[in-house]
Amino acid sequence: MVLAPLGRDAELVRRTLAEAGQACRVCPSMHILDAEPLDGIAVLVVTEEVLSTEALRLLRARLEAQPPWSTLPLIAFSARGGSGAAWAGLEACTSAGLVLLERPIRIESFVSIVRAAVAARRRQFQLRDELAARAAAEAPRGCWQGR
Repeated sequence: MVLAPLGRDAELVRRTLAEAGQACRVCPSMHILDAEPLDGIAVLVVTEEVLSTEALRLLRARLEAQPPWSTLPLIAFSARGGSGAAWAGLEACTSAGLVLLERPIRIESFVSIVRAAVAARRRQFQLRDELAARAAAEAPRGCWQGR
């Protein structure tokens, strides 16, 4: 998922990832992304321009509300020479999930980071499924133990 204003960044990222064999959807605003279930997103690519104070607040709230098995990988495009102040509030709630890339971005590096993040997210989804299967298998036993 790419959170970027519709325009050059969004289209360039979408096309680059498509050419690398990675499916990608563009989301033009945080309010639209806020309605998306995070467990349906493998990686979130964010541009600095889309993160207003309100958008940062919404994104931070979503990241903090993730279940224990989940750390959504977040790749952020930052302006060259920027202070990174917009990202300071996210670092605390993303664990190791935030990768900050300064523009101009090397395409090979970006694609490599996305592939690694997608693989890590797949492992998280496998863990989620294993935890759910274990809970389902143990649930019937729990009912009989009390009798």
